[in-house]
Amino acid sequence: MSYTRLHKIYEEKIGELPFSIVEVNYGEKPELVDILEEAILNNVELTEEQIKLFADISQNKEGERY
Repeated sequence: MSYTRLHKIYEEKIGELPFSIVEVNYGEKPELVDILEEAILNNVELTEEQIKLFADISQNKEGERY
């Protein structure tokens, strides 16, 4: 499943993510798709450590969402 679809499913089922779809360059870290998919399957929120993996590759300004 695509990252974009997983992002939307996560936000529908579990809650809002602290970054938008366009802020994450998931092409550089394909394992992010697996992390998000696993969280959805287990119906659990991402941990702070996992969120940092996403945030480390995003180029967002604090508090900015697209």
